Amino acid sequence: MAYSTDQKIAIQKVLAESKEPLKPTDILKAARLSIPTLGIATVYRHLQGLQKEGRVEGIEVPQSSPRYILSNDRCSSYFLCTQCDRLFPLREESQEINSVMMTQYDVSSYQGFYYGACKEKCGPI
Repeated sequence: MAYSTDQKIAIQKVLAESKEPLKPTDILKAARLSIPTLGIATVYRHLQGLQKEGRVEGIEVPQSSPRYILSNDRCSSYFLCTQCDRLFPLREESQEINSVMMTQYDVSSYQGFYYGACKEKCGPI
């Protein structure tokens, strides 16, 4: 049985308002603005439950911490800034690549990462 608590609602709100996948520590920091007593164990517990419900997906990032995103926001390609460790979804490219791959190949899964410095915060390497 799925039920909602203030903590779970706060975590979902943080993920819904984010434009990028977040680490659990980033979720904790943002959710504490509305629930100051929230702890990291509670964040992990709710992320696990939200994954089981199919509302949230985890993204395993090579050589970095896993990130979490709402299931309907997930895409197959990401840019990882090696300077600030932020992960940016590449939705436009993903749609184009997916279209080609699905018509020409029998792909079971793919998750691509590009690496470099984001211009938004870090500028050129």
